[in-house]
Amino acid sequence: MRYIFLIPLLCSFVAPAQTAQPSAPPKPAAAPPATGPVTPDNKVVATIDGKDYTAGEVRALVDKFPPQIRSAFAQNPTRALNFIFMMQYLADQAQFHNLDKEKEFQQDFEYTRLNLLSQAELNNYRNTYQPTYDEQQAYYNEHAAQYEQAHVKVIYISFVSGALKDAGKELDEAGAKAKIEDLRRQILAGADFSKIAAENSEDKASAAKGGDFGIITRVSPYPEAIKSTVFALKEGEVSEPVRQPNGYYLFKLAKLDRQSFNDVQSKVFEQLKQDHFNQWVKGIETRYDVNVKDPQFFAGHPPR
Repeated sequence: MRYIFLIPLLCSFVAPAQTAQPSAPPKPAAAPPATGPVTPDNKVVATIDGKDYTAGEVRALVDKFPPQIRSAFAQNPTRALNFIFMMQYLADQAQFHNLDKEKEFQQDFEYTRLNLLSQAELNNYRNTYQPTYDEQQAYYNEHAAQYEQAHVKVIYISFVSGALKDAGKELDEAGAKAKIEDLRRQILAGADFSKIAAENSEDKASAAKGGDFGIITRVSPYPEAIKSTVFALKEGEVSEPVRQPNGYYLFKLAKLDRQSFNDVQSKVFEQLKQDHFNQWVKGIETRYDVNVKDPQFFAGHPPR
């Protein structure tokens, strides 16, 4: 039987109304700001399993644990202490029964050790690299298109399937396409886009502003079909209809400019850090690429 981490195990026992069952520590939360006088270290603050514990002893005990446990203590000290002492008791009992000598425990322990240490090194490397101002500026200049922003106007005409069509009051796909193509012809013939949008667009928020949709960037969370259409336009140009699952869109590019370096510097900084980190990880992965010499050895069974 494989060993199970204690916290998930105890989480399954959470039952506030049944004190006979153990419960996990409360969900981590930000520690509230300290208020009032600080309790002296030598003052007894709790009795646990028949033994008195001072404030200093409790602080020292909690400080040995990672942030999630300290946060749990800040939120619900008695429950967190109960969890800590249960964990210590169970760990002592496991050692008493020599469970730490079992092969499966040793395997899990070694994997956990490697996992924690490797994660610590990943975090250390990621946090150590700090791109210089010049590197950030150079990246911004080299990736200028990435920071372009399109100020657009839009007209939206929705459609429904034949089964949902309400006595001809709503357009099916063919009708919606025909309507938006007609609106486009009117605009190309000289009609005012804003007026057409205000009178016809079903995107009410933008229609109320003469079709003013706002800004789309190359990393905006819009479908790629919309972004590629918008960024292919020249200023003042109107797109062909763009089909989406529930309707058709017309876009007009009002203005194309670029976010300033100051506006995106923090994003550039993080992107450089991530790129540098990814390159480093890829280098390690490549270094330890496995060149198989005996395929039969690896064919569907553990090495023997």
